Amino acid sequence: MTPSQPESTATPDSRPRVREFRSRPEGLHDLDTRTQIRGASLQMILSRPGPLVVEIGCGVGLHPIRYASEFPEKNLIAIERTGEKFARFAGRLDHHPSLHARLAAVHADAIHFLDRELPNASIDEAWILYPNPEIKKASQRWFQMPFTARLLELMKPGGRLFFATNIESYANEVRELAPSFGLVSELDLKVSKETHPDFKTRTHFEKKYFERGETLHSFEYIKKANP
Repeated sequence: MTPSQPESTATPDSRPRVREFRSRPEGLHDLDTRTQIRGASLQMILSRPGPLVVEIGCGVGLHPIRYASEFPEKNLIAIERTGEKFARFAGRLDHHPSLHARLAAVHADAIHFLDRELPNASIDEAWILYPNPEIKKASQRWFQMPFTARLLELMKPGGRLFFATNIESYANEVRELAPSFGLVSELDLKVSKETHPDFKTRTHFEKKYFERGETLHSFEYIKKANP
């Protein structure tokens, strides 16, 4: 599969005008009261050799479990905010004891959890697969969120950001805005049943969209050393 490289009208110094991200004050942070972690502890993940991978909004855990199984040298933090989905993820992880030392299943608000728990320049890979686009709220779409700049601070120079959506307008927004955050496109791939009948889906949502014949947009970006 050959990636296409569409031109973008954005320039490196034309960051989208979004609110500045602010860390949640200590007293308002929900880590102690609502966060649950199954599998590996954060201490285990951060002390273990190998690349650090973070997945935001991992649903019932299909992708992180498969990914951790495929790449035993990597350490994963997979975060899901919805309680029901996290419970299914945790139950699935219980059946993979070999992953318990290097996959942390986290039930938390990913934005505030990552902001408080990870040091800058620590993430090697960040995965965001099929986030809710919140069409009526542009500020809630990833590349217009205040947290996007903070997430990139948490990533290492040369780190990779993987993003996927089935909504063309959202994909076009990603193409337009990503360069303004110092991200260089490595992959911009359109997939459908017609063009890639043997495509292996990674999440339940992706499988549903693919089986319906929708076009899936998959991106891979590299964070510049000096954005």
